[in-house]
Amino acid sequence: MTEATTLQQHLEKAYMLFGKAQKLTADSAARRILHEINELISAMEEFQLYGLDYDEAEVGTKLCYYEKQLQLIEEKFQVLFNEESS
Repeated sequence: MTEATTLQQHLEKAYMLFGKAQKLTADSAARRILHEINELISAMEEFQLYGLDYDEAEVGTKLCYYEKQLQLIEEKFQVLFNEESS
């Protein structure tokens, strides 16, 4: 897989996570993640625009971390919602 293809896939995943984080902004951790993903997207778009090299492993690791954190936040909201519904 070429670096450009990997970068595009990372960008797509980052946009997906950004959308997920936007839905969870009632949580302060989600707002922090939203800000960090936004910065990461800006950097990746710059890499893509200027054809710069970037650390694929680091970006992939960050995206996985953000995905797991957002999943935990979603689960927390589901638990809270279920408790309120009971």
